[in-house]
Amino acid sequence: MDENLAKIRHDRSEKDFPFLKLEDDEWVEFAFARAKICYILIFGAIAGGLVIMLFAFLMVLIGQPSIDASGRNFMYMLLVILFVMGVACGAVATMVFRGNRMFITNKHVV
Repeated sequence: MDENLAKIRHDRSEKDFPFLKLEDDEWVEFAFARAKICYILIFGAIAGGLVIMLFAFLMVLIGQPSIDASGRNFMYMLLVILFVMGVACGAVATMVFRGNRMFITNKHVV
């Protein structure tokens, strides 16, 4: 390959992807983002987990008629905390998924 063309590709790659540490004679060939269908998998897993958790709590509350008001309040508080944690995990998973990209250079896969 012509050295001028290699230099142009390298300079362009450094300009487009300043966060990559490229060697002097290295450039980016392809940049891939993850498939959008994975959002459905993330949201489906979180929604499924929240539904299963709600079902389990309802079964505990219905199956134990001897639970008094303070016990129910504790269960509701625990349910809300777990729901908030589930939604937070979904948000973190979405942010990590958005930032996840793959780069193929002429020398490496990053």
